[in-house]
Amino acid sequence: MGDSGIALASQLLLVSCIDYRFVIPTAGYMAARGFTGKYYHIGVAGASLGSNRYPDFFSGHLQLLRNSGVDPEMVIIIDHLDCAAYKQWNGGNDSAEAHAQQLCIVGNTLKQFYGAQKPVELLIMKNQAGEIEPVFCK
Repeated sequence: MGDSGIALASQLLLVSCIDYRFVIPTAGYMAARGFTGKYYHIGVAGASLGSNRYPDFFSGHLQLLRNSGVDPEMVIIIDHLDCAAYKQWNGGNDSAEAHAQQLCIVGNTLKQFYGAQKPVELLIMKNQAGEIEPVFCK
């Protein structure tokens, strides 16, 4: 454990939206992958869009984890379609392409923060049934 008492064995960091409709589907997705109880979670409106829109908020949380001795083995970012943050902050553009663009931006930010060797998964949850689509950046 670090000086703060935080367990250092957490396998990953999850970044997802605060939308209540997607809390259970997101937890279900993580459970299906065997990650229950094994991840730190940053909730931010719009997930990738909010992380990009409020970089001090996002980087502050990343730095807090680092200062606490937390170095996740992997980072997963899950956006979802039908997102109010995208509708309000992205000119109404809530398309999968808009999400992919923002996911790639925050993915690059994470690669700069953690280093290129850290696995970063970029995902879009297409519906409340938890259907996931991966995003691959160029």
